[in-house]
Amino acid sequence: MDYLKVLITVTKYFNVAYAGAMVGFLAWFIWLIANGYHYGAGMNPILAAATVISVLTVVFAALNIYVDELVKGARHSR
Repeated sequence: MDYLKVLITVTKYFNVAYAGAMVGFLAWFIWLIANGYHYGAGMNPILAAATVISVLTVVFAALNIYVDELVKGARHSR
């Protein structure tokens, strides 16, 4: 298996893990809001979750763009 195929496979698994993490964060947000965490009342957990989500989104978007560009380059070089 060459490098590009391995990278594509790893990226697919990372995307599935990212989707699972987003579902987990959604459940956590719902739990926090249901238990009274909202603006002005203990914002730290919500801010921490929003920060983690933002960082994960940027990292995964960059990874997907990188892999997409590699795939495009490999297609055009054939």
